[in-house]
Amino acid sequence: MADRPLLEPLPADLPEDWTSGQIVAPSGADAGLSEQHGYNYLMRQVNAAQRAANAINERLADGDIENTITVDGGGHMEVEEALGGPPYQITVTEEADAPITAEDVGAVPLPDNPQKGQALIFDGSQWIPGDVTTELPVASAAVLGGVKVGESLKIDKGVLDARYIRSGTASGSFSAGKTAVEIPFYTLTGGLIPLTTFSIHTMNSSAVETEFKWEITSSVGGSYVLHQQTMAHNQGVSGSFAVAKINATMLVLLGGISGQGNTLRLSSSAGVGTYRVTAVGFGPTESE
Repeated sequence: MADRPLLEPLPADLPEDWTSGQIVAPSGADAGLSEQHGYNYLMRQVNAAQRAANAINERLADGDIENTITVDGGGHMEVEEALGGPPYQITVTEEADAPITAEDVGAVPLPDNPQKGQALIFDGSQWIPGDVTTELPVASAAVLGGVKVGESLKIDKGVLDARYIRSGTASGSFSAGKTAVEIPFYTLTGGLIPLTTFSIHTMNSSAVETEFKWEITSSVGGSYVLHQQTMAHNQGVSGSFAVAKINATMLVLLGGISGQGNTLRLSSSAGVGTYRVTAVGFGPTESE
């Protein structure tokens, strides 16, 4: 910071209360007045003011003035170049902060202008643009690639679902008041109708011997026996069969077994034992 032209401030205490008839003397005391009323004191202050004005003029001519301007609140402005002659004008501009880069926060920057379909490969220190691809390779046992979704599958909100595969079960016990049960085919698979596989298991856990009978029946009449067997204590029997749709309400047995219907009927001659039926259907429902 440059030195001030005035080491001490001027007193600025010359009297301004003169009255008519007062005497001016070399010393104010000679005329019974204060020191400041003296003629010599007056001249000393006038000369001090002139010397200060000359010093300021020399500083301005050399461009040697303070290059730091302090602002209230603790801030300051820097003058970057020497000032020329007056008049002087100070323009304050705010310097914008530089944008934050990936390096500033310790991140690895991505390549500039990546293309659509382009893979980025990280080599341990930087991201490297890969080849631009527009389609996936066909998936195989040795290649990780793309596959198409077939008709028996669906994608719902990003989730792959086998919408054409449904299953259901029905189970219970026979009794004296319930020696037979009827199970409509469609109720086990939620309406899945083109092809359905049924697995049946009946078990006699009582001491009474009973005959289990499995039939396919139709609401329009007629029945077809799938299996019929007498079971003693702690004996059971299992089997399975497949059916396919032939019209809106009827299913036909497959696998060389004759018969058609829409209901599975299970019975126990003695009203004892348990049953369990599991059905797995493949294909769309009537509404799909």
